[in-house]
Amino acid sequence: MPSALATRVTTAALLLVAVLAALFLLPPAGWGVVVLLAITACAREWAHLIGLAGGKAIAVVAVVFALGLCAGGCTWVVMCRKRSA
Repeated sequence: MPSALATRVTTAALLLVAVLAALFLLPPAGWGVVVLLAITACAREWAHLIGLAGGKAIAVVAVVFALGLCAGGCTWVVMCRKRSA
């Protein structure tokens, strides 16, 4: 059975490769989706760490996800306007 440290190092190495691949190989919109999913997962962890459960935790995650979608949508609109100008 592997030690906890070996498991953490392996996980960190795999995640580093995945993040670098996403950063350099995905288009900007794809990278935005990856970041939004990571932030949403962090919001879920945060909600549970502060003791929220059930509907309250879901509400926090939903608000964070919606704000991320709005920010990404606004960024996309600005980028499209710059291209057309």
